[in-house]
Amino acid sequence: MNSISEFIFESSERSDKNNNARKVLEQSIYDLINFEGYTIKNNKVSLLLDRVKLESSAELRVEDLYEEIKSKLGNQFYIKENFANSLGINWYFVVYRENEQSIILDMINAKRIARFQSYKDLAIWTQKFRDNRMTKKFNHTADLPKIDQRMREFDIPWPGNMDKALCLDNKVLAIIEFQNTDSEKRATVRQHDNNNFFKQDILRWKVLDQLRNHAGVPLLVIVWSETENIVGIKLVEDIIYFKSEKESPGIKWAIEPIYSNVKNIVSEIEEILNLKN
Repeated sequence: MNSISEFIFESSERSDKNNNARKVLEQSIYDLINFEGYTIKNNKVSLLLDRVKLESSAELRVEDLYEEIKSKLGNQFYIKENFANSLGINWYFVVYRENEQSIILDMINAKRIARFQSYKDLAIWTQKFRDNRMTKKFNHTADLPKIDQRMREFDIPWPGNMDKALCLDNKVLAIIEFQNTDSEKRATVRQHDNNNFFKQDILRWKVLDQLRNHAGVPLLVIVWSETENIVGIKLVEDIIYFKSEKESPGIKWAIEPIYSNVKNIVSEIEEILNLKN
């Protein structure tokens, strides 16, 4: 390949660049990884996905694409590979162009497994890995990458992402779900209550629940705001989906939420997860 600049790692995450909590964690001894998508089938994670937009119009060898992506990921490649292997599932990279052509690279076995001529064909292919079907139309898509816009047109959106996983020594220690709140228009970090939005976000919580259970690691929720230096750190104990005599639907926290200056986020997480010993 000519240059690594031919790659664009597009994402549907629109606020991540302003996430100071993530930036502090990235400067610590811990690694952070994410997956641009993951699918759920039969209550378990069935596939891990990443993606990259290819700017070059030239026909490129699969081996070159694979090695270039691997080089770009650095040590994250091995953490992601280990995580996929620990779940017993595949990790695929979708390499696509503006003209909607795409190929699927198996990152564990270093081979191409599929080629598509349109985003519609790609979207249909993803369906065999997931049970969930979308029943409502999407809003606010104009600022999303073209691949997201097009897949949503077919009511088969790009699978939801895994925000981050906290890692050490190539091992995933916890899944992190970042929640951004608008402190000036909606609620401050301290006021933000995930259960106020549980009903409309229930599918998001369900797949996160299935992810943490399959991976066998804790799920942390970190609430942050662009206008505050305070973060909220919450540890999920259980997620209740159906009302009973004893419980209402919502998220049960293992401990009282911790509110701290963002600069202390690493030590707070270490305390919650008992990582200091």
